[in-house]
Order: sequence, then C-alpha cells, then structure tokens
Amino acid sequence: MQSTNWPAFGIGMAAGVALSVSLYFGWSLLRPAPREADNGVVSANVVDENALVAANAERPNNSLGPPPQLRPEAEPVSVPVTVPQPVPVRAAPPVVRPDTRPEPYDPPPDDEPPPDDDDGKPEE
Repeated sequence: MQSTNWPAFGIGMAAGVALSVSLYFGWSLLRPAPREADNGVVSANVVDENALVAANAERPNNSLGPPPQLRPEAEPVSVPVTVPQPVPVRAAPPVVRPDTRPEPYDPPPDDEPPPDDDDGKPEE
C-alpha cells in the first residue's frame, strides 16, 4: 500500500479551491444580478393580472352569491344513523414469573483457623 504524497495533495486541494472561487466570481460577472427595471415589469404584470381578476368578478354571470341549491325531494332521504359500537376491553394476561433459583449451599465457616503448612519451621 502506498503512502500519501502530502505535498501533491496540498497543491491539488489549493488548486481545487482556487478553481471553485474563480468559477463562482466568473459566473457572477457573466450573469449579473437582475436590474430594478426587470422587477418593475414583473410587478406591473402582477397588477395587470389582479385587474383582470377584479374585472372578471364584476361580470354579471360571475356573481358572488351562493351557488344554486338543489330542490328538495318530495320525501327526505333517511340517512342511517350509525352508533359506534363499544370496543371490548381485553385484560392483559397476568405476568407469571418463574420461581427464584435456590441459592447454592455454602457450609458454615469453621471457627478454628486452618493449620499452618510450614513443616514445623519456626517463624523468623
């Protein structure tokens, strides 16, 4: 496996950053920001569109009254009333836990200490 050539990597990164910055500013020079006159044309179109909507609303066949209603029928249609059915509540089953395991038997400790295994050598 080859090791990274850090000087070449740094030069490549610097060149990439320089290219990105130059493209960003170069594009802004090629395509300048929209002028104020363009914004005025857009707002004039919106005003004209609003005027058309208002003029359309004033025409006699475009009344703002309620829509025409259907005539009631001779016999009213009976709509069935649905009553929500109660949902049966199910009780959760009881949690059954197994009995605890019995603790292993530990014999009680002896009261007498164990004999020394020094083969009869005196302590020094």
